[in-house]
Amino acid sequence: MEESYLSFNHFKIPSGGLSFQINNFYFLYFKEQGVDISKVALHFTLEMEDIPTTLVSTASIQNLQKNIDAVNAKLTDKEGNCLQFIRNNIFKPSGNLSWEGVEVAKYWQKMKAL
Repeated sequence: MEESYLSFNHFKIPSGGLSFQINNFYFLYFKEQGVDISKVALHFTLEMEDIPTTLVSTASIQNLQKNIDAVNAKLTDKEGNCLQFIRNNIFKPSGNLSWEGVEVAKYWQKMKAL
């Protein structure tokens, strides 16, 4: 049986048999709404009580300041609507997915094939 994945740009998340394609549509959606997807993503992560630490990397001091500002600012109504759109169209249909065991299982498959 072929393994199924959710793909988010170049990242792949095991889909548990669900066939969703998450692609640039969502980035274009945010762009059309005039909303910074990185701010909404940061807020999404920070709202997760089960995630005690959020690591943020950046390529510039300007982006670092933007991230700091985003942490200290509430989402606007438009940003909140975009977050809800992503929750309803990506996370809700995909269920409770995780990376747990995925790399390890693939590693052992390759080792057995040697």
